[in-house]
Amino acid sequence: VDGRTPLTKNKQHVKDETLENLGIFGRKIEVDNIYKGIENIAATFGFSGIEPNTIMMAWPKNIKDQVNYAQMTEKLIHLDYNLLYLDYDKRSEFGQYKTIDLWWRGTDNNNAEMMLNIARFIVQASKWSSATIRVLFVNYNNVDNAIIKSKIAKLISKLRIDAEIKIINNGVEQKPFYDIIELQSANTDLIVLGIPNIPADKQAAFLLKTNELFETIGTTLLVKASDDFNELDLDFSQEKRVTAKQSTALNPLPVSADSTINDLVSELDKYWDSTANELTEPSLSTIASFYYQYIDSVDKVFNKTFLELRKQQSAPAFIEELQTFLSELTALSENFRNDKLHSLEEILEKGLHQFINERKVFVAKASKKVKSAQNGGRWIYWKKALEHYFDTQILAHTQHTLYELGVQNFISINQLAENIASQSQLVIENIVATPKSKKSALKEFKNNITQFIVQAKEIYSGLEHQIVHELKVYERDACIALIKDLENPDLLKNIKKAKKKDILLTESNLYGFASDWKRNQALAHKQVESELNLSIAGLSVFNINEKIKVYVQEQVIAPQEDRIASLLEIINHATEHLSTKNKIPFNDKELDLLAESIAHVNFTSILENDEDNILSISRSVSKITDLMSAESFNVLFKSQAEDVESLSINLANIEDYIIQSSYLSPLHKSMHDLAIVYNGNSEEIYNLANLIKHVIDESIHNEDNSYYETVVQEVQQRIEQANNKLESSVATFNHSVNTNLHNTSVDLNIRTIIESIDSYSGASQKPIITNRFQDWFYRKKKSTAKVYHNALGLVAQRKRDINTLKFDSKHHQYLNNIEQTSNFMSALSIQASAEEALPFYYKKLFTGSHLNNVNSISRIKELSLAQNAIHRVDQGTSGAIIIIGTSLSGKTFFTETVAKTLVKTEKYYINPPSKQKFNATDLHKAFQKTFNKAGTTESILNQLDQKTVLIFNDIEEWWVKSPDGNQAINYLSKIIENFGNRHYFLLNCSLQSFHIIRKTSNLEKNLLSTIIMSPASKSELKDIILSRHKTAGAELWFKDHLVDVNKKVDVLLNDIHLKTKGTIGVALNSWVYNIQKTEEDKLIIKKPSSLTFPNIKDPNWKILLYHILIHNRLKEGDLHRIFGSKTPTKMFDSLREMEKSGLIYKQSQGTYVLNHHAKYYVENWLTELKILN
Repeated sequence: VDGRTPLTKNKQHVKDETLENLGIFGRKIEVDNIYKGIENIAATFGFSGIEPNTIMMAWPKNIKDQVNYAQMTEKLIHLDYNLLYLDYDKRSEFGQYKTIDLWWRGTDNNNAEMMLNIARFIVQASKWSSATIRVLFVNYNNVDNAIIKSKIAKLISKLRIDAEIKIINNGVEQKPFYDIIELQSANTDLIVLGIPNIPADKQAAFLLKTNELFETIGTTLLVKASDDFNELDLDFSQEKRVTAKQSTALNPLPVSADSTINDLVSELDKYWDSTANELTEPSLSTIASFYYQYIDSVDKVFNKTFLELRKQQSAPAFIEELQTFLSELTALSENFRNDKLHSLEEILEKGLHQFINERKVFVAKASKKVKSAQNGGRWIYWKKALEHYFDTQILAHTQHTLYELGVQNFISINQLAENIASQSQLVIENIVATPKSKKSALKEFKNNITQFIVQAKEIYSGLEHQIVHELKVYERDACIALIKDLENPDLLKNIKKAKKKDILLTESNLYGFASDWKRNQALAHKQVESELNLSIAGLSVFNINEKIKVYVQEQVIAPQEDRIASLLEIINHATEHLSTKNKIPFNDKELDLLAESIAHVNFTSILENDEDNILSISRSVSKITDLMSAESFNVLFKSQAEDVESLSINLANIEDYIIQSSYLSPLHKSMHDLAIVYNGNSEEIYNLANLIKHVIDESIHNEDNSYYETVVQEVQQRIEQANNKLESSVATFNHSVNTNLHNTSVDLNIRTIIESIDSYSGASQKPIITNRFQDWFYRKKKSTAKVYHNALGLVAQRKRDINTLKFDSKHHQYLNNIEQTSNFMSALSIQASAEEALPFYYKKLFTGSHLNNVNSISRIKELSLAQNAIHRVDQGTSGAIIIIGTSLSGKTFFTETVAKTLVKTEKYYINPPSKQKFNATDLHKAFQKTFNKAGTTESILNQLDQKTVLIFNDIEEWWVKSPDGNQAINYLSKIIENFGNRHYFLLNCSLQSFHIIRKTSNLEKNLLSTIIMSPASKSELKDIILSRHKTAGAELWFKDHLVDVNKKVDVLLNDIHLKTKGTIGVALNSWVYNIQKTEEDKLIIKKPSSLTFPNIKDPNWKILLYHILIHNRLKEGDLHRIFGSKTPTKMFDSLREMEKSGLIYKQSQGTYVLNHHAKYYVENWLTELKILN
């Protein structure tokens, strides 16, 4: 506290419950300058025998007085205190108390021991007792990881600390230290970081960079240890591997006293020089030229993209343009990899073989011995010395130089790709954050990308001369060493015979370098393509994230803010009303509206559409790609031959896993937290509005208003509290979704994925059961005791259930349509007790995500029909394949399987445009958007590669049941007739919709095969459910047995099959809906009850649900097409009722979609009413 008058003793005492519980005495001291005050306290506090040795402060984020702060820090270090600075993340706090990362570097010699002691103390606390400690060390010097790991392990073992050790190799890429921390510790609960020795004049820059890091990671403790801690030796520079020399001038050849030696070595030096120059053309110059042109092509694509970016106004348009840019760069890399690398390999191989063979011939033809001009004319064993130097140094140096070429080639294109990807993400973030600064953001984007491209061009501009120069430097130094050795008469005695095996290996590596280089560069380009594809996915997530934020703000937050504002205004009116002597009835329509009902928002439906879009992001990524392993990449300076390891990575699955775990799963939690506050506030607004209404009505008949005035004040306080809760939850929501987005972007980095590939080996693990028999016996014994008591109550309970059902059936009519349907919908969801306990991946597998392909044995008939139709197309017959079936029967899944397994070409999804005219224009727009091409459908199809797969999911969305509503379908039929032998057309449609479409359009005559998805057999359904259950790995019990080992589960599966009629999607939902969590925190599954859609009497509901089903959706504009311009107002009222019940939800542009979980039941209901055939 700043001031001049000292605090009295009682005011110096600090009352704090936490300090008291820990037995800590607190004291307040008043100072004029906080930094000088800390210095004085540190210098004088304590007494003999009990002196403090550690100072802990909050990390200073916004320091105005940097001079005094720097002086304070220097003083505290001089006083030899341990300094601890905590940057506490108020939102994430200490996360799950599960992970502690200790970051070490070569400058942390005495900080390291302090970090280990801090971690040891922390894990002794109950909250941290199960935490994992990781020691992370960044290897900048290409030191062997085994050396570093062994040394760190010894240091840790001395302190008896259980910690994982992770070495991050950074010798090749040389990334900044903080960038690596951001990548590796993005989700860590506590990060401990050492403070290096920083000169006072550089502390401001250190603070700035550290603050930038703290914006992207969680709670962090920075430490600066005193001299009391032992120095641990973390200097590994002496073990640094030998790598290629940096460009230097050639050292001059020394002059020997022996003219013969001078002549021999001078001639040799000239020969090395001339043959090295021959390596330049055409081998190295062609590589340099081709890659320069490649980077120039990147430059041209960027310049074109930048011109387009300047025209765009909206974030989605920016993102689409950036994704197109990254896609074009991906295509450039693919084309170079496929078209250029083989030619370069042949040129390089020819040049290298000629280069090595010429030199070997030269060495072989050398004189065996030459007589010295001095020392009495002694013999110089020239050939022996030359062979030794050639085998041990020249060949090895040639290999080093070529390996540097390989490293440069690999890193240069990947650094460019990574920089472009990160800048593409950064520019859209800047534009969205501050739309008014779009111009400056684009300028910075252009400058940065241009700089990266220029740097890449500089590498390949004269690359061949640089590489040859490095070789000449090596060989000149070898000649200098050779002169000294030749002057020694005992040369032959001193020459250590090189191992023939090592020489042959080096020769083999040189002769095979061209093919190794080609293989490594192919892996480099695949890494480039993977990085760009991951960036495209990251931009897609960013786009969806912005849509969600905007939707939540406009459709959820803003309306509640308006209701709160209205209620506050009403409270002011009520206060005035109470102060009026002659009161008259108070009418306020806004108050009546607020008091009428609780504002309803279906938070589940908010994510329903976007969730599908998120989960479909990874569909466009190639399934399997080969990439260089982290181990091989990190030793690329040393080894580029056959021992280079490549990994076959399922990038699509990894991308999908990252998006689900880093973004979608946390997004659900954030939405859930927001929903709690929103729903609580909605109820509060409703209750308070009714309370105000009551106060106003009652006060008219009472003269004494003091009670009512007190109530109004209480209402005002409560609504202000609700407003504060809303503001806080909105801030938390926005921060959490942005943090999730950032973490996802960090994880969607190909180097991060490769370095952490082991962690992506599976999304979940199967449960491990130990001592199964004893476990079974214990549970059996326990359950048997219940049997008798349960049997006694069973008959009585059954009778009560029957009476209850009779009562509910008799009085069900008194529930309105919304209540009946809402009650039904609540049964179509995961039970609240199990929602948190079930893994996210488990829930997705049983409510939407596909797993593998369909079973080829159980679906052999359907697959055979599809295969025959594909064969006919290949033979020249035009036509399409259509898959039809009831709701949730697996039509889309089967379509995907056909596209993936029976056809091996590129596949594209053709979706109808948002604004439809239901004629040929819809097809033109859809094809233009899908393929990013102008022109008609016919012209675009003529440009595509033959046998392209064109998938039309839910063909009923292209049609409307009205006059002329079949034009788009008829045009598609014509397209299939003309192009059905050039491309594969895969369609799917609901059974009921197809029944109408086939009668009202020309589609059927151009179908080669109509495949009906029959219900699954009992065995097929069992395989499907249990394979998903085992894949997701939740520990689930049925009748006191784990499902995985329970033979009785067949009874449950048969019951599900019976009640769902073998409909796969319904059966999967039924499985997960009937999982519960017991009081003992066990997940159990029970037999499902029979579900039927409520028998709604309202004819408008029946008509609307019929049309939503047969069209798969319904737009407000379609109502006019179907019912004419005078659509009854009651239709729109019924739509709103259905929306409130959760049966349908509204997408953008007034499109209503039926909740897909309810489709099957609505379909059955309308079929029973004979509305559907």
